[in-house]
Amino acid sequence: MRNGFTLLASVLFYIAAWSWADAECLPHKTAPGSFLNEPRTWGRTDTGPILNGFLKLKNGNGFHDIQHGVDLSHHNDRVDYAELKRCGASFAIVKMDGAFDLHRRALAAQGITILPYHYLSAADGRQDFKKLPGRFTSNAIGSAERPGAMVGLGHSLGTIKAQSFLNAYERALDGSEQRASLAGLQGQLIVLDVEEHFTVRSTQSQRTNFGRFYAAMLSAWVSKVQERYPDAKVIFYTFPDIFTSYLQFAFPRDYAVIHGMPVWLARTRGDASDFDLTLNKNLQRICLSSSGGNKCILHQYSHRAVFGVKSRRGANPPIHIDVNRLFHVREVRDDTGIQHVRRD
Repeated sequence: MRNGFTLLASVLFYIAAWSWADAECLPHKTAPGSFLNEPRTWGRTDTGPILNGFLKLKNGNGFHDIQHGVDLSHHNDRVDYAELKRCGASFAIVKMDGAFDLHRRALAAQGITILPYHYLSAADGRQDFKKLPGRFTSNAIGSAERPGAMVGLGHSLGTIKAQSFLNAYERALDGSEQRASLAGLQGQLIVLDVEEHFTVRSTQSQRTNFGRFYAAMLSAWVSKVQERYPDAKVIFYTFPDIFTSYLQFAFPRDYAVIHGMPVWLARTRGDASDFDLTLNKNLQRICLSSSGGNKCILHQYSHRAVFGVKSRRGANPPIHIDVNRLFHVREVRDDTGIQHVRRD
């Protein structure tokens, strides 16, 4: 009987999934709201409400001023670009991998702004440092006044990786494609995926020291890109735990660069609501600038949108895509320089 019930539930779910995939994406529904969330996870990691369109987001005065978009990589091989445009997509964050040119051309044909993104690996081709906590001793890291060899290596690797990115970026996009204007951001809009962490057992001291090494890589990468393109706006993608467990321990020189960067956070909730900064200290640490503005300008709020893709009968789970909201920004200045924070 129990097996029969499970089978029936599964059949009903996939019938519903097909109807959502064919449902009209307009007008946009409103978040926070009540959306289907069962099963809780597709695959190992894909969570968030199951959606057939982008969502408006309520605030105390009505609705936030947001732009709608998706993020794509070689994993997304069944994209319906015209439907994305029709449903309200104004941007797409696209990984610079083997599928980048295909996505770029199809998105450009729809007038959807492209933000290229790059993954910041903690490996150097010979060693994968996220598996080597023993390398991160206090002597190897040193101090803010006298940085050690591993911090120097972090700066060197960040510079090398940035140059490699720039070479690929300039081959893939011509000058007119590199510049964009979106939600108050202007210039070369680039996203850096920063989520490396120890994958083996480690101590708190080793995690602190790895954070200083990885932060050195991050700051050197950004500095190199902005040396080549002074108008570049680098948004970094991460998770609250990556910041609180690692990046917040950066030495001051590197922290000043990180603190000035706008942030793209992945945080899925069943009601598709915004971040709540009033109660969550981890979110406060990463999102709040010293000016008091909210630097978390880009929010990946579901991994389970079933529109903007070419459905495939029998797919388990259904073909789906990540959806994001980009808040309009304003510039503020504090003692570390210019910050880009939410306008409302």
